[in-house]
Amino acid sequence: MRRQDKQLSDPNQIKRVIQNGTVVHIAMMDGDKPYQIPLNYGYQDNSFYIHSARKGKKIELLRKNNLVHFQIETGVEVKNTDQAYRCGTNYDCVMGYGRAIIVDDPREKMLGANILMNHYRKGWGHKHQYKGCLTEIFIIRIDIDTDTVTGKKSENRHMDVDVERYEKREQRLKS
Repeated sequence: MRRQDKQLSDPNQIKRVIQNGTVVHIAMMDGDKPYQIPLNYGYQDNSFYIHSARKGKKIELLRKNNLVHFQIETGVEVKNTDQAYRCGTNYDCVMGYGRAIIVDDPREKMLGANILMNHYRKGWGHKHQYKGCLTEIFIIRIDIDTDTVTGKKSENRHMDVDVERYEKREQRLKS
């Protein structure tokens, strides 16, 4: 990463972003074009768990090529002012690569569904709630390649700093 001051490198910071996120964006290949979708997820032991209908474009693409890229962001906050150079967005994000595996084992499907639900409802453990529906859906486990995971924090600290520098630049551009 070019801007080392923006890098999230502490594994605990990266885990915090993953645990606090609400949506994971998963990108896969559709021939020679990228195809990306936002999904609900659960996370445990360096794996994401997502659910899916048994048919559809996502499943079709994953069966052809299970390499995926993921991205999660938290703390997104747009900062607006009257001066463009003071505008920006604060956020933390984590991204990396993984392999998507369609889970067939009924016990692992139950585990994955519970991990996913627990991400949004802490303490979830109602296994009986899934009877019947687990045969109708796919649970997909994405095993993260931890060597590829990177994180970034964007804090627009410059919004109140270096004002003089930006104003001088603005004057030069006008002349």
